[in-house]
Amino acid sequence: MSVVAQDHGRGRRFLAGIGRLLKDGTGGGASLVLYTLTGLFLLSLWLSSQQFRWPWAQPVWQVQTYLMRDNGRPLELNDVVFADRLHGWAAGDFGQIYATPDGGRTWLKQQSGTTERLRGIDFLDARRGWAVGSWNTVLGTDDGGRTWRPLTERRAVFPASVKFVDGNHGWMVGSGGALLRTDDGGHTWTEQRGIGSRGISGLAVIDADRAWIGGARASLAHTENGGARWTRQFADIEAVGAVAFADEQTGWYGGESGRIFKTEDGGKTWREQRTPTFSGINDIVFLDRRVGWAVGTAGTVLHTTDGGATWQSQDSGVVENLYALTALDPESAWAVGQRGIILKYALR
Repeated sequence: MSVVAQDHGRGRRFLAGIGRLLKDGTGGGASLVLYTLTGLFLLSLWLSSQQFRWPWAQPVWQVQTYLMRDNGRPLELNDVVFADRLHGWAAGDFGQIYATPDGGRTWLKQQSGTTERLRGIDFLDARRGWAVGSWNTVLGTDDGGRTWRPLTERRAVFPASVKFVDGNHGWMVGSGGALLRTDDGGHTWTEQRGIGSRGISGLAVIDADRAWIGGARASLAHTENGGARWTRQFADIEAVGAVAFADEQTGWYGGESGRIFKTEDGGKTWREQRTPTFSGINDIVFLDRRVGWAVGTAGTVLHTTDGGATWQSQDSGVVENLYALTALDPESAWAVGQRGIILKYALR
């Protein structure tokens, strides 16, 4: 299905034609022309597969800030969420949580009370939120993060993502196949059996009963009864980095080599979609069945307005790895990642 493979086929025909034109040529001049044309053609193929930006190009996404640790060293931001166009939060290593009251123009550090690596954060509104991280760290807030309180005890669980559907019901997933559900707002968590010991990196929650997970070793699973039973299936890629669902029937998963797959029948069948990148996909978000984004390594940002029938590269203007994104509407989206970077979608 690869676009590059098709380009190579056209390239061979192109080069064959050039060879015929130069068949009667003599000396180094003909060879120089052939080598030059071959080099230009291969360069065009490489550029078409990269997140390349000409120096004069204006990025569609704009850098809002690079957040730093207190000692001035770079900070990895692992997740981001916005409750509305003004109020957002980003979570990262060393227990760092930052909040914005003005759509990202300013970011203020909040006191999380932990130094553990925070990998997931979720808010229901401008007040109620949760953050999760290493050693079963689960934090909760009822005042927008002005105060964060620990909800669980330290143990060998390493959550990578958390999603709540209301004030009581939510899931968190992570390394070693960690899959836990809460029905009391995060105070207690019940372990569930999802995909065994394989690490889970993708989590999509549709409602209190239905959710999807994805992870290592081509693992996918879904539940329709709150996690009492998880049905497993195999993905078409070795490492699933992200899972997203717009409704109970329509969903996507993506991961290595820029590959994205879509279902329109609740996961019974999946079809691969063309993307213009080979960069790994770390997160996917859809607003509805049509409008969505994906982010990944080396500043990769992809966008679709037709459910993924066509994915287009958007110029992020950066080369840092992007780990997570969030979107509220077709004009409001943010992404975070390496070196504490925070990007905002700048629709013109």
